[in-house]
Amino acid sequence: MAIILKNAPKTEEGRKLNLTKEQEEQYKIVFRFDANKKELVNIEPWSAEGKYDNYCVIGPLSSTFAGLQSVDSAHPIRNVRESTDDPNPYGDNWLGVIKLVYDVWGYKYDFKNCCLDAYHYDNKSGKEIPTYLEKHNHTGIVGGHMIWRDELSPFYKDLPFFYLLPICKTHNNCGQDPFYFKVLWPINAVKMKNPLYALNLQSCLLNLAESAEGDGDIEFDVKKYCEENNVEVKDMYFD
Repeated sequence: MAIILKNAPKTEEGRKLNLTKEQEEQYKIVFRFDANKKELVNIEPWSAEGKYDNYCVIGPLSSTFAGLQSVDSAHPIRNVRESTDDPNPYGDNWLGVIKLVYDVWGYKYDFKNCCLDAYHYDNKSGKEIPTYLEKHNHTGIVGGHMIWRDELSPFYKDLPFFYLLPICKTHNNCGQDPFYFKVLWPINAVKMKNPLYALNLQSCLLNLAESAEGDGDIEFDVKKYCEENNVEVKDMYFD
């Protein structure tokens, strides 16, 4: 059982994707809450094989996609921490989201290559210390959750947005470490927005999850809720 967002607003960039019904069904986004911490703990791409309980909120990609963000070469970035639970078989689907967005926007990229250089960097006593990653670019490419090195908190639960970039699994596995990386060449990152923050829906959806009964999915009409509770929707649009 999961909470399904119905009539969710779209970002301006999400509307421009003009996804087909089949694409809308395939590329959905799952937000997970921690029942004990009472907070959003991670986000992942939806999968038909995934197991979702009432602390999972499933919404459309068009409510989350916030455009392409250009990133210059040598730009310092880092992994988002706690952006996923334990490694799961569906995590590579973030790469599918990147490929879909690049295709729609006509942006070409060779997905055989990690967009980062072959090092991770540590900053000790103000001195940048690089460490060579021997398995760089030889472990497969995934869609990595990234933020700028000096931007906000590194933890997903604190982020109103993050970026997706095609990186190798070696870099992606540094997610729990305090390292940062550098982009190898100019690239466009997929910017992802958290609509649960934008609409201030977290508390409402957590209450719904805790009071839910039965095994069926729960539909939550976002448009109706916003209208009935005078929730102002900024920079997003209902169809």
